[in-house]
Amino acid sequence: MTSRQDGDPPGSSGEPPESIDSAIGRRLKSRREELGLDLRVMAAETSLCIHDLSEIESGAQRAGAAILTALAIVLDVPISYFFVEYKPDGQRGAAQTNLANRGET
Repeated sequence: MTSRQDGDPPGSSGEPPESIDSAIGRRLKSRREELGLDLRVMAAETSLCIHDLSEIESGAQRAGAAILTALAIVLDVPISYFFVEYKPDGQRGAAQTNLANRGET
């Protein structure tokens, strides 16, 4: 198995695909660090505790729509920012498959 190179997205080179929670966490942490914000500042701005933010960043805790909205506001990004680099494992979701079968994609 080939190892992933720095900068390659997770899931490349034969690794298991990255979960959506991990992808969101990775993007969250990247943007937070880009802005020079620490977890304490994020916690204060979003009314979340540091532990929850850390868990979201690691992909261990799922962030719902309300939390993603609060995070996006603090980070000055659209909610879609968290999903930009996420690529599922190549499997079409059931909704996509149903739409494709009806000729709606």
